[in-house]
Amino acid sequence: MESCCPSADEPVIPPLKHLELKRKALLALTWGEGAACVCYGYIFGFESGMLHLVSVWINYMGYATMHYCIILVMSFMGLTDAMMLWMNSKDGGNL
Repeated sequence: MESCCPSADEPVIPPLKHLELKRKALLALTWGEGAACVCYGYIFGFESGMLHLVSVWINYMGYATMHYCIILVMSFMGLTDAMMLWMNSKDGGNL
């Protein structure tokens, strides 16, 4: 794992049978984040969409490597997004 885009064929955590479902969920999350990135760029502008690509890259790295540290960062980012969405819905702001 020497490059910035690791291969999904060589994860840090070996692909065990009981982790298949979790790995598929990470792949679905990566594709969902990619769709959110396109929507984000369409709604808020091209530059914002390009900056959102960092989240897609982090999610792909989590899927490809299955490393606990990247998964922890993904969880923190998801919780932060959920908290901001909840706070924004409570104060009557634009979602």
